[in-house]
Amino acid sequence: MRFEMLGEVRVLRDGAPVDLGPAKQRAVLAVLLVNAGRAVPTHQIVDAVWGDEPPGNGANVVQKHIAGLRRVLDPDRAPRTPGELVALTPAGYVLRLEGHTVDAHEFTEAATRAPTAELVRAGLALWRGEALAGLTGPFFDSARARLAEGHATAWERWAELELGRGRDAALVPELARLVEQFPLREGLRAHLMIALARSGRQAEALAAFRSARDYLVEQFGTEPGELLQATHRRILRGDQAPLPPPAAPALPYADPPPVRLRIPYVEVLFAVLTPLVTFATGARIYFVYAAAHHRDRRLFVAAAVYAGLVVTGFVFMVVDPSPLDDGDDVSGAEAAGISIFLASALLAAIHGAVVATHQAGVAALAAASARGRGR
Repeated sequence: MRFEMLGEVRVLRDGAPVDLGPAKQRAVLAVLLVNAGRAVPTHQIVDAVWGDEPPGNGANVVQKHIAGLRRVLDPDRAPRTPGELVALTPAGYVLRLEGHTVDAHEFTEAATRAPTAELVRAGLALWRGEALAGLTGPFFDSARARLAEGHATAWERWAELELGRGRDAALVPELARLVEQFPLREGLRAHLMIALARSGRQAEALAAFRSARDYLVEQFGTEPGELLQATHRRILRGDQAPLPPPAAPALPYADPPPVRLRIPYVEVLFAVLTPLVTFATGARIYFVYAAAHHRDRRLFVAAAVYAGLVVTGFVFMVVDPSPLDDGDDVSGAEAAGISIFLASALLAAIHGAVVATHQAGVAALAAASARGRGR
């Protein structure tokens, strides 16, 4: 498959678009794609996708969208088996892209390592519009800004390589367009000034500097930076040597989310259940024994009720009709089954202890009474 975010987020399987489902489900995928290979805690997914208006049951909603993504991205996966493409780890959900391609990764590779202008331009051609188009909120705005920064820096590198080939006059129209698209990039403005000066258009090169200065003073109240100032001085001296290449664009990843220790719900419950089940089993056996010994129907009924609760909890845990379950986390039905199992074990243990204490007290009184009559 091919994952794309240099434009609208989409996934292609064998060249054909994959239906990613509702808009929020697509946004959940976008969060994982920006952090590809890194675990993202559920609460961070909720914050990124819903912002200041999170759903009341955010964790369950995220789990439902993850299940939907697994169905469309990995349709051959057997039900209730752990996801490999979208996996759950102790630190959160992670999108594993081994064997798949990502347009942003290909762009970064071309922008930072391609040795020729043609290869850098091929990487730039991967852009289909604004990155992460249609997704709103601080998380996506920040990721979009990082990608746009890499986009502009790649254009600067392409222009630097083209200037190194002496394609000065041919570069002027393209650089003028790029200055309009990225007005804050001083590197592009400096390249335009050099291209104009080398083409015998020194007056226009100096005018480009004045235009840049006017823009910066009017919009931000600041003078041009050192790069533009140095380029201006060089043109005045007639020095048109190539500029130092700009820094390579950064990888388009978000900062790594903090890793939070997440104790699995099921393991904790079963750690608590183990001693309780032992006591509860003994309590049920005691109920049956005591009921037969004392001919007390109430103890038979108690043993039957506790046994029924165990069966009910087992059915909930195994059959599990919850649509939220996808094999990796505890669903509503599983949680209900575990809760029933836990409650029945606890009640049976307490009840058994109370009945045993009561029966011991009755036996002690009877013994004392017998000793009194013997005297």
